[in-house]
Amino acid sequence: MKQKVITIILLGSTCSLLLAIMLHFSNLPNKKNNGFIRIFSKNELKIQSTEIITNDINRICGVSKSQYYFAGTDPRIILSCNDSLKKWSYLSVARTISPTFYATNSITIDSPYIYLYSNNEKIILINKIGNSTDSINIQSTIFTKSLPLDSNHSIVRAFDPTYQKQTFQLINNKTGIVEKENEIINQNNDGGFLSDGNLIFDKQSKSFFYITSYFNKVYKFNENLEILNKFNTIDTVEGKDLGLSIVNKSNSNEQKIAPSKARIEVNKHASYSNNLLYVYSGLRADNESLSIFNSRNIIDIYEANTGKYLNSIVIPNYKNERLKQFLVNENKLIALYKNAIIVFTM
Repeated sequence: MKQKVITIILLGSTCSLLLAIMLHFSNLPNKKNNGFIRIFSKNELKIQSTEIITNDINRICGVSKSQYYFAGTDPRIILSCNDSLKKWSYLSVARTISPTFYATNSITIDSPYIYLYSNNEKIILINKIGNSTDSINIQSTIFTKSLPLDSNHSIVRAFDPTYQKQTFQLINNKTGIVEKENEIINQNNDGGFLSDGNLIFDKQSKSFFYITSYFNKVYKFNENLEILNKFNTIDTVEGKDLGLSIVNKSNSNEQKIAPSKARIEVNKHASYSNNLLYVYSGLRADNESLSIFNSRNIIDIYEANTGKYLNSIVIPNYKNERLKQFLVNENKLIALYKNAIIVFTM
């Protein structure tokens, strides 16, 4: 009898929820008070530029002083434009990639380098713009988060050998060897599903921030994977045991590991600029009505070193479309929607 294989299914570039959650249930936590209030900034965002999306764009990959970078379904095709969303051009990482690479990948551009990470294949493709592409096999397990530290090293969050936890690892970009490793977050042997989150990087101080998606914690650590600080976001959601289930895949001898309980997305996305941490919240504050909360997008701002909450800003919907992703660069906020990109001046 053929042995069944247990696989970890990773959707998109994150360790996404494998149990589908209906929209009705995702609104439940916001139909009651969540136990916190917001201080809204008196300074409104001003629209600088708007571009209707006509190309395949589904993510922001990076910024430089004068250029913004985006990508779509094919991670090898990078679109760039100036800070007014004009003068669009293509950058191409000329290399054949597998269907698995298409399914689970992340892209970071830190000009002049393009970094492509294949989560399931455990590969890093590094391209210096205008030059050939290097391929590095990571000597680790499947990973769910990845960012470059510099051209020589990357940070990934990978499964441990038992697949019950995930650890942060410092990877040598030349050899693929794991040089350092630290769990950072205490976990309940749930495969790291509950502690899924957003990994962002402060290049100036070489510090990383990990903002958990399903409870109210932020972890700051350095390139040596040493914790520098940890603090709470303003909401009151604490991490609870998620539990795992082994589910049979239809029409297959394989199985998949999935959370057995629904997760509430507390912190959707995050960005960093000038010692400020910007967190896109999924929870309504007690001083917001549900209808107003659903009509806009809320970014909570924290002092990055201390974790002190400063205030919150509002990013409007675009023709009833909620914000998908954002990135803050100095006094500009780049907002990505399904059908548009908008640059705001803060």
